[in-house]
Amino acid sequence: MDSGFVKSEGEPEKPESGYEIGDYVWEDSNKDGIQNKEEKGISGVNVVLKDKEGKEVNRVETNSEGKYLFQNVKNGDYTMEFETPKGYESTKQNVGGNVG
Repeated sequence: MDSGFVKSEGEPEKPESGYEIGDYVWEDSNKDGIQNKEEKGISGVNVVLKDKEGKEVNRVETNSEGKYLFQNVKNGDYTMEFETPKGYESTKQNVGGNVG
């Protein structure tokens, strides 16, 4: 007996607890736009989650290791804004790729 499957076209079901969005903010000490092993996280950076209309949904601050996490995020379209800390400027963008 054979069996075949086709991916559905619908939205993925939202987990009951919502989604998590998070990552890491680091100091690009060599200014190449790529996160290297020896580059440390930056604490106290405000990260703002905004809905598709640009309205602020939530705000978190990076921890002592530069990590941030939004929890229980509802299914939808979002953007994030990283508030540049005093004494810093943005590094190169869209350099390299994601591994993993």
